[in-house]
Amino acid sequence: NMGLMITASHYSFEYNGLKLFGPDGLKLSDKIQKKIEHLIDSNVQNHLSKPKLLGRVKRLETGTDEYIKILKKKIPKNLRLKNIKIVLDCANGASYKVAPEVLFELGLDLHTIGNNPSGTNINLNCGSLFPHKAS
Repeated sequence: NMGLMITASHYSFEYNGLKLFGPDGLKLSDKIQKKIEHLIDSNVQNHLSKPKLLGRVKRLETGTDEYIKILKKKIPKNLRLKNIKIVLDCANGASYKVAPEVLFELGLDLHTIGNNPSGTNINLNCGSLFPHKAS
């Protein structure tokens, strides 16, 4: 079992890339990623599985809730975050749902921007290249 995430780092959607995750939930090693890139760059047709042998994508409907639980367990119980004001810019990316929920549940006075992804607006006038938008 592997996981796949479409990501754009701080770039716009046309520069999206892929991050592959192993069965342990961690990003694949650089060595394995290079091997996959080499296979893709070479005569990829020889390395493709037959359609009938391919796995199927399965959406884990509880994935977001489970991930939030894991993140919250990592935070020390005695950490007090009440009355701390934060502006969170999710850049219309992968964290648009999880990050605000975790931070809000921790008691922060949270104002979230960039949390309405459309599929083509990742990092569009928001994110790390637009810090003034958070003010």
